[in-house]
Amino acid sequence: MIMRRLFENLFSIARPNAPKVSAFSLITTSNKPIHLLYRAGLNRGTVKPLLQLLDTHCETLSIQGETDYRTLTHETQESRCLFYPRSLEKSGCDSPFADAGQAREAFQERFVQACGGVDVARPLQVKLPPGNRSVDVALAIEGKCAMIPFETLCGNTGKLGGADYVTLCREYKQIFVSGPVPLLDKDGVGHSGVKGVDLGRRFINFVDVAYDSGVRLVIEAAGNPERLLNGLRDSPMPGTGSGTGTETRVVKEGGASSSGSTTYIGMMEWSATGLQDASLASIGSVGASETSFAVSRAVSRLKEMGSIAWLRKMNAAGLSSD
Repeated sequence: MIMRRLFENLFSIARPNAPKVSAFSLITTSNKPIHLLYRAGLNRGTVKPLLQLLDTHCETLSIQGETDYRTLTHETQESRCLFYPRSLEKSGCDSPFADAGQAREAFQERFVQACGGVDVARPLQVKLPPGNRSVDVALAIEGKCAMIPFETLCGNTGKLGGADYVTLCREYKQIFVSGPVPLLDKDGVGHSGVKGVDLGRRFINFVDVAYDSGVRLVIEAAGNPERLLNGLRDSPMPGTGSGTGTETRVVKEGGASSSGSTTYIGMMEWSATGLQDASLASIGSVGASETSFAVSRAVSRLKEMGSIAWLRKMNAAGLSSD
């Protein structure tokens, strides 16, 4: 809504009798064409005027590249981002570790190397925003590197979110995620009872924050990036979030499902009793429509983060340490 008001005022220079302002150029990037932005988002109708405004006043230049340049980098044992065992499946044959035991041993050796020796790291507590919370880090060297269990990062043990991931990535140059991180499945349930879709989205969020922060990420995992995240891919239910015109929206007046607000898919009121064990994420909200894209991006980023080229780029930018 803020963006809409901003652009309405910026583009007012094209209106008759509008106040004279200096000419300006607007250049922006997007992963999708204008008409597909926020495609299955909640209350998308309120966003459509902004999209129409951009479509009217902006020229779209489409880059039809099919090459994922993040994956055109070379990974070595020294720069490896994920430590996982070989699989009988062809997709898992790129690992040098025969089993989970070998992968874990190599992962732990890498952590010792990052710490600069044995028995140097110790348990630490990191304060989290807004200041009255903290998270226990299993092993760490303050300001340098940390070993954090997957359950702490993405399960209910740590109860962490995006702002907490930013704090951790500011605190440590290298973060080792132990576990191993399981093959994530949207329909599964973690050891602590957290749904697979929630574990997966938190993990992807953490990967995105680490990538943008230039943190050197090292992960003990059950499989390579594709196998690790492929089970999270989803498609919206028929008639929702598929570009058919059916909109997911919320009204404040409430209804049978809530005294405060009611969610509608088209003209149908949604409630937990109407769609058992369903959520907005699984019935076509922006979360579901963006999940497959987020998975593909995370897989791509994990591959790049395990490359010599990525480490050199981060070091050159001063975002990471050797």
